[in-house]
Amino acid sequence: MRPPPWTLALFLAVATSARAGDIRILPAEEAGRAEASGLAREALDLRPARRWAVAESPRFRVWAADVPAAVRTVARAERWSATLSGTLGLPGLEDRATVVVLPDADAWARFLARAGLREDSVALHSGRGTILLYEADGWDGHPDRLPHELVHHLLRQAFGRDVPLWLDEGLAGLLGWETVRREAEAQGIRLVRRLAAPEPDRLLPLNALLSVRTLDERPESAMVFYRQSEELVRRLDRRIGRDRLAQWVAALCGPDAISLETLLRRDHGYKDQDLMILDEAVRALSRTPGDVD
Repeated sequence: MRPPPWTLALFLAVATSARAGDIRILPAEEAGRAEASGLAREALDLRPARRWAVAESPRFRVWAADVPAAVRTVARAERWSATLSGTLGLPGLEDRATVVVLPDADAWARFLARAGLREDSVALHSGRGTILLYEADGWDGHPDRLPHELVHHLLRQAFGRDVPLWLDEGLAGLLGWETVRREAEAQGIRLVRRLAAPEPDRLLPLNALLSVRTLDERPESAMVFYRQSEELVRRLDRRIGRDRLAQWVAALCGPDAISLETLLRRDHGYKDQDLMILDEAVRALSRTPGDVD
């Protein structure tokens, strides 16, 4: 008897990321579709239950268009979440997260329209333990979508809603890209992310950037915020050091969080001039087009 076509995908996933038995295939009808969050159900309702494949690991349950995609995604989620938890100094996930992988960009566009979401979104974290994205070929498009959303998920699990928006998006942008770039390099592939430069008059002063609480619904304004937030986190990471990343992230999050200014003045000796230099540097980096590898 010929083995099912997904057995090679399962073998490779187990061989590269998990112990045998950590990943299992579930019948879609038994995978708890009704227990999914509202957004997940919106996505799952785009296809009949029998056309979904489900793979499960200790920390993730993945719904995808076929078994290889489900296995590949659950293996990456396990591997990348462990790496990101270590970088951020956060505990491992306690509750199993749901990941829904729509089959292509067209299905993703239908989901966004159905859910009334911004059409420029390429992945989502619902805040309720659900990550949604769409399948892409190889390393094309936005290969950092899953690790980007995993950063949001880990921060939400650790600190609830007490994470500054600039830090949430900046860390997801920086660490999400680092994660996928390193994995591609291990396979002999060099990834390059092209960053567009916003118009200078759209850039926010540092104090305004730090005070943003909700994303602007206009895509062009949201993109400026993403870029500036990532450049700010990148600058802090380089100046303070990756070995202290977990420490200063924890200080800025949670119910007893302090402000960035307090952190920089108290723990890193910043003066008024240093804060002005930081503000100018972040805006200068943000308005510079370029490639990030």
